[in-house]
Amino acid sequence: MTYLTTAAFATALARARILGRGAARAYAAASAILVLFLVMRGLEFPEISANTAPWYTRPGVIAGIPAIPWIMPCLLGAVVLRYTGVRSSTG
Repeated sequence: MTYLTTAAFATALARARILGRGAARAYAAASAILVLFLVMRGLEFPEISANTAPWYTRPGVIAGIPAIPWIMPCLLGAVVLRYTGVRSSTG
């Protein structure tokens, strides 16, 4: 849900002309790819041990780390804060 919400928020920021179209498309594409990785992983969190394949070869492991879904909204918040700072200093 966090990835889908991030894509929707990026689209809304693009419509409000706070975020460029290219950046909004990049956020939507990254969100879609990460959701795909989660779907490929399945419902269970894979076991990471020496007996299995390395963690970086399994993309669902990276997409499922709890901090990863919060990085993109954090970056969008930084864009909004920068936009409001630029707008208030020129107005």
